[in-house]
Amino acid sequence: MTGRVTDLTGTLDLRRRRRRVTLARRIALGVVAVALAVAMYWLVAISDVLAVRRVVVQGNALATEDAVVAAAAVPMGLPLVWVDTQAVGARVAQLPAVAQVTVRRDWPNTVTLQVTERSAALGVPQGSDAFTLVDVDGVAFSTVATLPEGVVPVTASLQNQRVLRDVATVLSSLPADLRAQVNAVTAPGPDEIVLTLPGVKVTWGSASDTTVKAQVTKALLATKATTIDVSSPSHPTTG
Repeated sequence: MTGRVTDLTGTLDLRRRRRRVTLARRIALGVVAVALAVAMYWLVAISDVLAVRRVVVQGNALATEDAVVAAAAVPMGLPLVWVDTQAVGARVAQLPAVAQVTVRRDWPNTVTLQVTERSAALGVPQGSDAFTLVDVDGVAFSTVATLPEGVVPVTASLQNQRVLRDVATVLSSLPADLRAQVNAVTAPGPDEIVLTLPGVKVTWGSASDTTVKAQVTKALLATKATTIDVSSPSHPTTG
């Protein structure tokens, strides 16, 4: 009987020792985990080891790198984790030439700005030696000395974004063969769009019914008329 009690006591002592060892291990692992977490937080969020040292701009042509970096206003030396990418992107998007921007943290020390610039849909003459480029949304974004190839000069007010957008809509909706013949556009108002083709002026009217107007115009061009009015495509006139 005494032997059995002794064995039971030894077994209990062994179990207690094992539990104490297991508890000690768990405490040690917890301490190590906390220490690692604190060290990682310090490395990422406090120290300058992973701080911003460089801003890289990609995809820009019209907007200069200096202009994009200045607009981004990324605080140099700030831990990369604290860079507010949304705020940086919003600031860069205020540049006229920028249509979209993606802001990326590139570890360990770089903020990358991937810029998508606006594309010219038309150009508004500014005097005799400059053009303001306008995109499909009617947004004026750059002034150049010569128009890019394929961009049509449009006489219209830069203050009237609706008219500019309507003209861009008309031009982008034309069949390629008809679009290639348009060498100028005037648009005093949203219902007064006029296309100039070689030897003929086409009174287009508004930006509505573009597909039908294009079909009627192509048919009437064969009449050798010098003026065509398709503002009411169901009742076109020529002169």
